[in-house]
Amino acid sequence: MRTLDLFVPYEFRDPVTRRWLASPGTLLLLMACAAVIVIWVLQKPASLSDPWRALAKFSAFNAISLLSLNFVLSVRARWMERLFNGMDRQYIVHRLTGRAAVLFMLLHPIFLLAHNSFSLEALRTYLVPGVDWPVSLGTLSFVIVCVLIALTMMFRIPYHIWFITHRFMIFVLVLSFVHAVLSGSDVGAYPVMMGALSILFAMGVTSDLYMAFFYRPLNSRKVKVLRKSSFSDILELKLMRPHGFNMEPGQFIFVQFPKVARCEFFPFSISSDQYEDHIRISIKAAGDTTSRLKDAVRKDDVLRILGPYGMFGKNYMSHDRDMIWVAGGIGITPFLSMAMNESIHPTGRRIDLIYAMRGMDDAHYDRELHRESSINRLFNYMHWLSMERGRISAEGIVREIEGDVRDRVVMICGPPAMMEALSSQFRKLGVPTRNIIYEDFNLLGH
Repeated sequence: MRTLDLFVPYEFRDPVTRRWLASPGTLLLLMACAAVIVIWVLQKPASLSDPWRALAKFSAFNAISLLSLNFVLSVRARWMERLFNGMDRQYIVHRLTGRAAVLFMLLHPIFLLAHNSFSLEALRTYLVPGVDWPVSLGTLSFVIVCVLIALTMMFRIPYHIWFITHRFMIFVLVLSFVHAVLSGSDVGAYPVMMGALSILFAMGVTSDLYMAFFYRPLNSRKVKVLRKSSFSDILELKLMRPHGFNMEPGQFIFVQFPKVARCEFFPFSISSDQYEDHIRISIKAAGDTTSRLKDAVRKDDVLRILGPYGMFGKNYMSHDRDMIWVAGGIGITPFLSMAMNESIHPTGRRIDLIYAMRGMDDAHYDRELHRESSINRLFNYMHWLSMERGRISAEGIVREIEGDVRDRVVMICGPPAMMEALSSQFRKLGVPTRNIIYEDFNLLGH
């Protein structure tokens, strides 16, 4: 990861994702941030008389506010998902808010040192534990943040290790809040400011406690593995469908594999039809845990699932235009359930599905998609073999399909680099940004 990417991620470079950030949830978040700033300014704190001190206090106030909101944004709830037009968009905002909080946290001590003219006495107060305990608590939270950033930038750590380190951010929030209240800051001197920050702090801590201790026990369901099959680097599981499990085409679930990782849930698209009596997921061996699943999981094993989640299929059902679906690798899975739904409930739209893969050995669902194409004459399926044709491109896709691409809705699911490149190419061909939809299924970040 480049240093700049820590604070200027791809979300700001890609117009499609920027458009999807314009959701009711994002608007509410921006309004909350604006309210925090207005509260700070209207209180006219004494620090305003000194520019460096004012910047230091303002940075601290924003850091705690944004970090609190970041924990709220980590809550996996369907109402939150609807607010942000999908959990993938919610987590994009979650990452951006977290990065903004860290940035303000890093700026706070710099502005304080500038206020004190970088004196040795000020450095001693900040760096020597116990000289001023409220200040030392702030220093400790700053050190924890720096260590977490260093781990992220210097090492490609496995998800379960990253998740454990990520849990330390709640200590950063608590230490920062106590530091702000006890260190003679503006927060402690102005009741309105104190009240606003306390509410945000309580929301953040409550959200973290819910996700840490209550979310999984209250929402997870036990399912049995009905069937296991594998081909190449793909493990396919058919799971018992729990009573009352209502899903829509294109959604995904989080799955826990107790034999491999007792504390982790991993996201996988549902590739079965919504009317079938089982849930099918397809797992590509792409990391430490997923590589071990092929040997570890057995028929009749009991797993836990959370969900379903996802708005990708809802976007498919809400449009009435002809469509182009582009899948890269394991990104084919949400389209499988959508294709089956289109066969059972034909909408009269023309849909062209292009399945990009390295070679025919990777065409794991080729026969299934050809079957759906034979059932629905308006559903046209083709594959793109990169070994023969090179990297998939919008220009190449246009040559394969009928009609004006500018009148189509384009849905893309696959590696982030592929989605970003194709969305840019389709825009150059005249497809409006509002008609390009993709599933940013990488919930852990980029």
